[in-house]
Amino acid sequence: MSKVIQTVEELDAVLHWRNKHAVAIKERDALQQRLTAADEQIDLLSPPHTEQPEGKRERFEKWVMATKHPVYGFLDGRSLARGDDRTGYADEYVQGLWVAYLAFGVEHPAPVAVVLPERKTWDGLRATACNLKGEAWNACLDELKRLNPSL
Repeated sequence: MSKVIQTVEELDAVLHWRNKHAVAIKERDALQQRLTAADEQIDLLSPPHTEQPEGKRERFEKWVMATKHPVYGFLDGRSLARGDDRTGYADEYVQGLWVAYLAFGVEHPAPVAVVLPERKTWDGLRATACNLKGEAWNACLDELKRLNPSL
């Protein structure tokens, strides 16, 4: 009989904490709705940003939207939702990019002169493997020129 009582007590505990969790989720959702409404109200009352120059965050967000993620592809606007502290982002990937951008970001990197190495020439007297390496080398240089015609 004690096993039945123990099982009933365990079930009561599970139901108690499930109820607490459901209440916490409802409270969180209500707070998120209030926060969204407050943000919308601020947006309505704030003057448009067209007069102000673009800031760091705007440049960062444009960069995030224009950069293709290797797994997810291009991110949509939902990835730019702000986090709980309103200074970061809710999406962990975008938050990591933002932290790195703030720590290491360079506003406008200085131009760097790039000089491509010489092309390899076909030498029929050398081993076939060496000539094939030369072809691959030249194909790589051609691709660099195609991607960046200023080189």
